[in-house]
Amino acid sequence: QSAANDFSQTIRLANDAHLLAWSHIYLGRIHDVQEERDQAVAEYQAALGARDGQQDTRTAAQLGLQQPYALPHREHAGAQDPDDDPPPAQPPATPAPNPPAPLPHP
Repeated sequence: QSAANDFSQTIRLANDAHLLAWSHIYLGRIHDVQEERDQAVAEYQAALGARDGQQDTRTAAQLGLQQPYALPHREHAGAQDPDDDPPPAQPPATPAPNPPAPLPHP
């Protein structure tokens, strides 16, 4: 929620069209992740309205209008996706055999 507040404040204060447009795009993405699609679409449209003239801005806003933003899947070494099945259980370790009894002395 803090990020959304920061972007909203930037929108209120920014004079730079590029900064304004990207603040709208990021707010749109936040709304998409929170499943607030109508609000997200309004932000992507506002980003296009900022007319910063940059192709990357226009592309990001148009993609946001076409489909909801989804967070990228992250993979961590050794980390398991919580939706994945748990790893198979390891069989219990077999105990080491007992050493042979010492031979009697003659």
